[in-house]
Amino acid sequence: MTIEQIVEMLIDILVQDLGIDVPRERIHSSASLQGELGLDSVAILGLIAAIEKRLGFELADAALRPSTFGTVGSVAEGVAASIAAQTATS
Repeated sequence: MTIEQIVEMLIDILVQDLGIDVPRERIHSSASLQGELGLDSVAILGLIAAIEKRLGFELADAALRPSTFGTVGSVAEGVAASIAAQTATS
């Protein structure tokens, strides 16, 4: 998956699975999860669970650092790293 595809997947999760109260067209890779999108720690845990469910594997420990969950783009980069790690071990 490309970063752009991962960002689209994350937007789908945020809108469809988490039901955030932000119009889809206002969500972009530099959108702050807590500031602009209003996610709290419980919602971020829900985001992690939804990502893992869609991917079919657990995210790598390195992707679960607080710094990963700053923006949609930083989450996408963490997911891409987890996909690469999963591919390398398969």
